[in-house]
Amino acid sequence: MKKKQQIENRPNYKNGQLLLDKDFLAEQSYHINARRRHNLKLHGSGVVRGLEVVRRSDTLITVQPGYAIDHSGQEIFLESAEEIDLSEFGPNDIVNVSLMFQEDESTEGVINKSVINTNSIPGFAVILTATAKEYPTEVLLARVKLDSQKKAAVDAIDYSDTQYAGTMLAPGWVRMSYRPIALVNIPVGEDEIPPAFRVGATEALSPKPEKDGKDKGAAGTMAITLPPSVTKILRFRIAGSINEGNIAFSLLCGGWDPGKNEHVSRELIKETITGAPFMKTYVIGDTYIDPEYSTLSLWLRSTQRAAISLIAAEVGYY
Repeated sequence: MKKKQQIENRPNYKNGQLLLDKDFLAEQSYHINARRRHNLKLHGSGVVRGLEVVRRSDTLITVQPGYAIDHSGQEIFLESAEEIDLSEFGPNDIVNVSLMFQEDESTEGVINKSVINTNSIPGFAVILTATAKEYPTEVLLARVKLDSQKKAAVDAIDYSDTQYAGTMLAPGWVRMSYRPIALVNIPVGEDEIPPAFRVGATEALSPKPEKDGKDKGAAGTMAITLPPSVTKILRFRIAGSINEGNIAFSLLCGGWDPGKNEHVSRELIKETITGAPFMKTYVIGDTYIDPEYSTLSLWLRSTQRAAISLIAAEVGYY
């Protein structure tokens, strides 16, 4: 069986063919769309280079030259610095400084009209300043926080929400040995802190039973390092060779909420494993993580002798 879906129309010419305007427009559209797909799928949107926002005075900023890709895949480059006056904004306003691409079939606003071919459409790099996002394709360069006197202080420029374009990676597994640190607080439902795991080069083992023969298992927590720009956690995997009781664990998404200026934490998975050897893979329902502010960590408790060899998370992008 073979199923086909048409994905494009590539212009195809032959000798002696009469070409009309629609043929040339189709040729342009084919290459424009291919370039934009390439930009978005391989590099993403955001600032590529430069475009720093620099404070010049209490009411003046400068956007430096640079290059960006907008949310439609359009390339935008600012060839020279531009000065922006913020005096029109009010006290305590938060001003978004953004860049967008604009085409204009008229020549209005063109600096040097003598170099414009009447058969061409000029494109512009447009700097926007507003208290809210205005266009769906604009690229946020920075935010400027004005004080109660409508002035931009020395520390007024905020890059915390600026998005940067880069190489886009395919979803894949982040793999690591289980290397927990000991708990410092007593877990809920227990009367003492469990023993720590004994961490080896490739495997973590719970301590041997005490002299009285009582096996207290072990507990620990560890951070899972995330690659840059990851926005999804798709699946989680854990594997080990020994489990004489139960292994309970929670996969946690933590980090910081810059809007509320507070710590955040949510539980992605809470499961219990019995039997050994084991290799368990869990699908995560709540997949989104913030590419700038989210962290990933694992809390784990074994009730008896246990050995863990592998911790892995499948991550994705956009």
